[in-house]
Amino acid sequence: MDLSAKFATTLAELREILTTTDKLTLVYFYTEWSPPCRNIRFDFMQVACTNTDMMYVAVNMDHAKAIGGKLDITLDDIPALVVFKDGHKVTTIKHVTKAIMYNTDYPTEPLEKNPKPL
Repeated sequence: MDLSAKFATTLAELREILTTTDKLTLVYFYTEWSPPCRNIRFDFMQVACTNTDMMYVAVNMDHAKAIGGKLDITLDDIPALVVFKDGHKVTTIKHVTKAIMYNTDYPTEPLEKNPKPL
C-alpha cells in the first residue's frame, strides 16, 4: 500500500492517528488471505492516494485483533470500514464492496448521542 494510507497494529497507534487529525477518517479492516479483501485492496490504495480530504488507516486483522475486538469487527465482517470524526466512531460498514470503497459521502456525525472516544 502507498504511504498515503497509515497503518495501525495497536489501539494506541490508532488512537494517536485519530486524535491528530480533523479529517474524516476511514479505518479499513482486512486480511491478506481473504478473497473479498484481496479483491478491493487496490481500490483502497487508489482511494487513499487520490482523496486527500479524508484520512485512511489500514488494520490487518491478523496482526491487530485487539483493534477489531474493541470496534466489534470480526473476521466474518471483513472487509470492513469504521468511520471516525474527531476521534469518535461515526458508523461501521461491514462486507465492504468496491462501490462502497469509492464512496466519499460518509456521515460525519456520530450516531450515538454521547459517543465515547476510542
